[in-house]
Amino acid sequence: MGKEISEIIKSAFSVLNKDARDMISVFVAVFTPMLMVFGFFFIFMWGMKTLDSFDEPKDKCWSVQELKGKIYSVNQCTGETKIISGNTKLKKEKINKEQPKKEKKGTSEKS
Repeated sequence: MGKEISEIIKSAFSVLNKDARDMISVFVAVFTPMLMVFGFFFIFMWGMKTLDSFDEPKDKCWSVQELKGKIYSVNQCTGETKIISGNTKLKKEKINKEQPKKEKKGTSEKS
């Protein structure tokens, strides 16, 4: 397989004159290493970004809060807020289901 590819390249180069072959050789010799360096750089940067994002908790930061009659989804890690609804009466049941109920001390039932 390697010999066949080599023969194809040699036959393609045999059509060109010496100056054209030299220009192509210089182009390949200069730009191939540059493309490899830039490719490895971008892969390295993408990997570092991916590794950096593993430390950030994604779901633990978000909570639902009511403020001034509107329901907001608040990211406590970044401070980002999203309005869920302006009508709190319709969404109160959803908030109560999402937030765990807190038991008061001394009121737990014993069997």
